[in-house]
Amino acid sequence: MAQVRMKVWGEIVGADGVPQRREIAIVDRIIDGVRLDNFALSLAEARR
Repeated sequence: MAQVRMKVWGEIVGADGVPQRREIAIVDRIIDGVRLDNFALSLAEARR
């Protein structure tokens, strides 16, 4: 069984001009027999 882990990051730049990156979500997917539409977030995952 193959698996892929996707990390979603957000980056903001403060008033001082220094960028700050924050991890928003980690999504694990089994990729056996994967199709392109399998990579989207489910509604439950998007609400985390």
